Amino acid sequence: MGRDFKVPALGADRYKSDLNGHVQAKGQGRSVGDMQVSATGTLSDSTLLGGRVPQMSFDVASTSETAHVKRAARSPGSDPAALSGRSAMTGSVTGSLDVDATIEDVSAG
Repeated sequence: MGRDFKVPALGADRYKSDLNGHVQAKGQGRSVGDMQVSATGTLSDSTLLGGRVPQMSFDVASTSETAHVKRAARSPGSDPAALSGRSAMTGSVTGSLDVDATIEDVSAG
């Protein structure tokens, strides 16, 4: 994605991912202020940012400057060194993560 969207920082090997899943998305609008976008999907047997993701589901909705994100995933073990690029952080992080977040004033960053 880093190469395709011309974002060199995302082209680093530590962000290498292999995604296997299904996504449904729809949207309309010409600017962030009037954009309406929604996406829902699942990933299975994937790798994401250096970690293995056996199952993840997500829902994303954005309407006029507000984005709402829900994510549920479990990870059997990820190496923080792979994502951070710092060998001193070598190890294994295991667990589940459920996120339900709302982000306002999206176009303001």
